[in-house]
Amino acid sequence: MRNLERSLRPFSPKGHLRVIVETPKGSRNKIGYDPTLRLFRLSKMLPRGFAFPFDFGFVPGTLAADGDPLDALLLIEEPVPVGCLVEARPIGLIREQKDGKANHRVVAVALADPLYEPVTTLGDLPQRVVEDLSRFFQGYADARGERARVRGHGGREEAMGAIRQALHRRAREQARADEERRAARH
Repeated sequence: MRNLERSLRPFSPKGHLRVIVETPKGSRNKIGYDPTLRLFRLSKMLPRGFAFPFDFGFVPGTLAADGDPLDALLLIEEPVPVGCLVEARPIGLIREQKDGKANHRVVAVALADPLYEPVTTLGDLPQRVVEDLSRFFQGYADARGERARVRGHGGREEAMGAIRQALHRRAREQARADEERRAARH
């Protein structure tokens, strides 16, 4: 199996955002992709009373400020299996600071789900849903004892900016690694 974090581009040839699901909606199991083993593995369980409100995963081909691929929360009516690639439309961003660094989450809607077809921005969702997402991520951080704070929401353009920034960060990291490999051979 290829390294899913690096081998796929963040956008399909049609320009749709790609999201790889790590943790399905409704699960207490936090599942993460392990790029060294090139498989998905259970990393932890959420405390009782917590469950992922929507599918959670990452945007391949990106590198966020925390050193992992950019996180994505995928709005879809039914949970998707772990490892599934879903084409999506970014609609916004949840801004979070963790240990002094940005740890933003892109919020996207699955293109295959007709329920979310009319949703193009976070403002198209009921305000309660947006508030629940923020509360989930703040409660998730608090339950894990992390020093993290949700700092509001951003729109679609801010989400696209975060994706572009994470794509450029991955390209710089890849160029640096390629240069180190070339230098080691000589």
